[in-house]
Amino acid sequence: MVRMRKNELYQKEYKSLKTSRIRLMQIILLIAYLLFLLSLYAKGQNNKSIQSNALIAEKVYLQLDKKVYTTGSMVWFKSIVLSAFSHVPSSLSGVLYVELINPNEDILEKK
Repeated sequence: MVRMRKNELYQKEYKSLKTSRIRLMQIILLIAYLLFLLSLYAKGQNNKSIQSNALIAEKVYLQLDKKVYTTGSMVWFKSIVLSAFSHVPSSLSGVLYVELINPNEDILEKK
């Protein structure tokens, strides 16, 4: 009779331990799933900011009248500002600043 009770107690403890292990595994899986969803959300937010920056980015092309210049010669240039996304002329920036810089990185002229 005593053996029977001990056996019943062991079975109850085993069932209790088994259910607590199952519950722990469920909690761990839920946390892992939530972390996975959070990482997907963070990646999506990062891509949106990259796309929005790409839509307003511009490329500047500078056309010069010569390949080589000597000291005191006049530099003629034409600038074209294009949308980096669609490669069509951009009206986003209204002013373009151009600097003439010598090999010592001194600014010689600003326009």
